[in-house]
Amino acid sequence: MAVERMKLRLDKYLADMGLGTRSQIKKDISKGQVLVNGTVSKDAGTRIDTEKDQVSYLGQAVTYAEYEYYMLNKPAGVVSATEDRHDRTVLDLIDTKQRKDLFPVGRLDKDTEGLLLITNDGALAHRLLSPKSHVDKVYFARIEGKVTAEDVLLFQKGVDIGEQALTLPARLEILSSDTVSEIRLTICEGKFHQVKRMFESVGKKVLYLKRLSMGTLILDDLLPPGAYRTLTAGEIRSLQTISKKKQEIKNEWWIFTCQQKRNERTWMGSGRFCLYFRRCLCRPSFLWSCHHHKAAGIPWLQSGNHCTAGLEDT
Repeated sequence: MAVERMKLRLDKYLADMGLGTRSQIKKDISKGQVLVNGTVSKDAGTRIDTEKDQVSYLGQAVTYAEYEYYMLNKPAGVVSATEDRHDRTVLDLIDTKQRKDLFPVGRLDKDTEGLLLITNDGALAHRLLSPKSHVDKVYFARIEGKVTAEDVLLFQKGVDIGEQALTLPARLEILSSDTVSEIRLTICEGKFHQVKRMFESVGKKVLYLKRLSMGTLILDDLLPPGAYRTLTAGEIRSLQTISKKKQEIKNEWWIFTCQQKRNERTWMGSGRFCLYFRRCLCRPSFLWSCHHHKAAGIPWLQSGNHCTAGLEDT
């Protein structure tokens, strides 16, 4: 079965490549400043095969790229934004970009260095940043104060950084421990200033922070701060499979309250869930089960996704 190729209007083709606004490009097309396969085209609505047709604008060949992917070693002093009135942005460092719709996937603080993915692939960015994906992010840091085995255990259990719940379990590795310690930290969340707040919660301060990896994407050792390169096809494929792998391991039970057990307050930890009312996330239909009432022969309300005796606690 043949794969249908992407075909775009000529003005959109050029605008997507950041060569100007649609209105300006239409004017240039009408003036005969655009060639398609070596022939002048004055019709902005000409359909362009992005894989086959050759387009030149003002004498320069224009190759279409639907998505662009860049690995940037972010330096300190640059902000993770698409534009900023006062500071240089990470996009200012990508001087070979073609697309005008690039953005950083997530953010690093202004004084934080390291791996940052720059792309215009919104679907990939959503999968990487979604709280449900739990994508691992690895950091190297220098810490003011002696990091101890007790800190390792606290991070593993989760620490209080002022949010409604503790942080998810994190893996803290001590590389050296002294008045200034060096560590490697793996977290699967992306809360505001999370690494700094985690160490503040145990009475310590982050002096230097650098991200080493995000999911399967590892910072290239050959990239100095401020340098970048395009992702390889293998790196892109590996990132695109992250969400699928994460979904496969989510065959777990989420436990909710059962009205009959409310007064007894049979809760489980910080989640405040009753032991009797459950749903299985691995089933597409999201059927609920209340084992207590199922055994008693009480009927189900599948359309409402809960049993007749169960009620989610709010």
